Amino acid sequence: MLNRDVFANDPDKYPLANGGVAKLSFPVPPDELDVLRGELTTFVCDGAYADGLERIVNKFCSAYASNSDNSGVWISGFFGSGKSHLAAMLGALWANEKFSDGATPESVIIQGLPQPVKTAFTELRALAARSGGTLVVGGTMGRGSNDPATAVAELVLRGVGLPSDPR
Repeated sequence: MLNRDVFANDPDKYPLANGGVAKLSFPVPPDELDVLRGELTTFVCDGAYADGLERIVNKFCSAYASNSDNSGVWISGFFGSGKSHLAAMLGALWANEKFSDGATPESVIIQGLPQPVKTAFTELRALAARSGGTLVVGGTMGRGSNDPATAVAELVLRGVGLPSDPR
């Protein structure tokens, strides 16, 4: 038996949409929506990924429920361990914005989400709807300002459709 025989799709005939390099960019530029969809269709959410997604989403839900300002999470790991991929999948699933054909990120995942993860996202989206909606922003730091606070502000401004450079 060959390694490729255990995969749902033969990797020789089904290349990764992102070429094996996850990029974090929210809102997703229109020309990258096919790559995001490709990543989602091959995303296997179980084990550490499922646990991580569930813990992150539940952390935000708990912070909201307790009216806490302490709602941040830190994703850490070695180079190539999947941090950007996890964050990209988290952002896509959190926003769950429809593709042009009406499919949602959650609906195109190859195996579907495990029930605890699905339940956590359902609760998170309900909280977001009651609070005015969802805004997911993300990107690579260091492409704009060198000042961390300004770089985050640039991401948020881009996320709401405003120019990030007020000049």
